[in-house]
Amino acid sequence: MRRSLVLLLLTAGCGTVTPPDRPDPYDYTIALDNGFRIVFHWTAASLPVRVWPDPTLRAHAADALRLWEGLSLYGEFRGVLVGDSARADVLILRAREAVFSGTPGEISDCAGTTSIGVELDTTITLPFRITLTPRAGAGLGDVDQCFAIVAAHELGHALGLLLHSGDPEDLMYGRPATQDATPRDRTTFTTLYHSPPTVRVPPGR
Repeated sequence: MRRSLVLLLLTAGCGTVTPPDRPDPYDYTIALDNGFRIVFHWTAASLPVRVWPDPTLRAHAADALRLWEGLSLYGEFRGVLVGDSARADVLILRAREAVFSGTPGEISDCAGTTSIGVELDTTITLPFRITLTPRAGAGLGDVDQCFAIVAAHELGHALGLLLHSGDPEDLMYGRPATQDATPRDRTTFTTLYHSPPTVRVPPGR
């Protein structure tokens, strides 16, 4: 029987290159009870990352890919949309409307989750699954705007930013308010992609 650990991440961007000023990164790793720390990013051999979105989310998925590619100073990450879900590394799914609980001022128009599996031999299981859920009763425009933000945020998780930022201005904050990445998001993403991973992409991928 195969045993694995499943991480469920919940929510609520020809010349010389000049590195920008870099604020301190936020933590992007998960520490397990046994002391093992999960650090994951896609390696050069596994690029481009293949993303299959629900057809209604295709534009948001394309925008999210462009955002994260734009944060790669030296092409550390590349992604591509694919039409066959069976060939995808990351699925972006749309769930049915759901009723959200909470105080009126804190209820979002959508929610997102990212499911990432890691085998006991430290190999990740593919595909990762991002699920976007619209709030029942929300206007179509409000849901669409929310999807744009949350798709970019959840893709950040699937690219290796496993934890949330503590700064409300960052895209990777637990309840992001904008789909634009901040300098801190860029620094954290760049730091991750220049750090040695502790879990690996399956052989042949």
